[in-house]
Amino acid sequence: MFGKGAIDGLKDILDRRDGYKVYLIDGYFRDRDILDSLPIEGSDEVIFVDTTVKPQSDIDPTEDF
Repeated sequence: MFGKGAIDGLKDILDRRDGYKVYLIDGYFRDRDILDSLPIEGSDEVIFVDTTVKPQSDIDPTEDF
């Protein structure tokens, strides 16, 4: 579920599940209006994730595994 308007269909998908939901949201959106667009309910949890540091790997792409 990607693309323009994808958040609008999120409620229909999440309503099929019982219990609370956990939303992991890029920290970039912390001070934006995105939370108003999400179907967050009373027991749901919102966690903002810092994505400014990209994971690094020590793998040499020229080596065979």
